[in-house]
Amino acid sequence: MGTSLAERITAFAHTGVEMCTNSDIGEPLGISRFGGDALLPPGTGWPYDYKHPEIPLEPAMVVDLAVVGPMHPDGLLPHHGVLNFFAKSGYSCGAKVMHADPATAVTTSPPEGVQRHAEEALNGRTVLTAPGDEDLERLAPDLAQELEDLELSGQLNYAHKSIAESDSGDPKKDERFFGHLMGGFPSWQQATMFHGTEKAHLLLELSGGNRHFDFGGPSNSLYIVIKEQDLRAGDFDKAYGATQCR
Repeated sequence: MGTSLAERITAFAHTGVEMCTNSDIGEPLGISRFGGDALLPPGTGWPYDYKHPEIPLEPAMVVDLAVVGPMHPDGLLPHHGVLNFFAKSGYSCGAKVMHADPATAVTTSPPEGVQRHAEEALNGRTVLTAPGDEDLERLAPDLAQELEDLELSGQLNYAHKSIAESDSGDPKKDERFFGHLMGGFPSWQQATMFHGTEKAHLLLELSGGNRHFDFGGPSNSLYIVIKEQDLRAGDFDKAYGATQCR
């Protein structure tokens, strides 16, 4: 790939934070964790699946924005508080995001009958993510067509990837461990959730096949997305999720 072409693709790259529960790689992310109890604002009720309001969601992750927020150079994430992510095991679109201040948040266990996943601290690292085919076509159709022509001619094999230094000395091993992404361009399993000219951002890609969630298959993922105007306003209640399978 020529330098000029690489630079044109990199111009559309976004920084994200990859996360895992392996303490041997990455850096600690404050009080971020998988599983455990939720940290809810005082007086806040437990979240339920919006399509099935009788089904309570499971606490998936707490992300410490005092640590993770500054790791995103676009400055859109708050640098204070925590984000609680809730999800539902199985092939479901159920997802919810709640912002809270740890100083006043109420530690809340899931309702009776809802699985409380084992609590594990999160480590993470920043990565530079390039857009996949569909996202690149939306952002730069001429560049996407040029890449397609090069691929058809056998001169290029372009694929979405994240760019980061290896923490363990084995990039493939790192890729297996760092299965969850906050911000940046994810590896969509089926189709992009970013459409048209409206700006939207990935809040979380929660990969299936881990000890916490099985989204209908070991290779499935839950994607939680938010529109930029809602992210700037801190209106995380408007984030929405979808499960995709290979």
